[in-house]
Amino acid sequence: MTPKSNLIIGLIIAIVVAASYNIDANPVDFVEGLPNLAIIATELSEIEPKLFETAFYSMFETIQMAFIGTIVGGLTPGGPYVSLPIVGGLLKTGAGIGTMVSFLTAWSLWAVAR
Repeated sequence: MTPKSNLIIGLIIAIVVAASYNIDANPVDFVEGLPNLAIIATELSEIEPKLFETAFYSMFETIQMAFIGTIVGGLTPGGPYVSLPIVGGLLKTGAGIGTMVSFLTAWSLWAVAR
């Protein structure tokens, strides 16, 4: 480790200690609660076999919607007076918020037409 990285780690630790002092957090309570974190992680990683197909399909569908929003947003020409009403109209007709976020992000960052 370099002295610079040691300084950064020390500053982060100092900020965490100062923040935990301000909210009356006790580091001992944190360490005692770590087994609870392991329980939560175990419960999150368990997959019921009967729900796997539905969960996989839903995740795949979400990725598809984000991909479509990104491609369409990147190809949409015009300024905010064009794209924001398009987003408003699509939201009113039932488009997902995630799709519209990816649309607007791609429109503002990629903007192939510019």
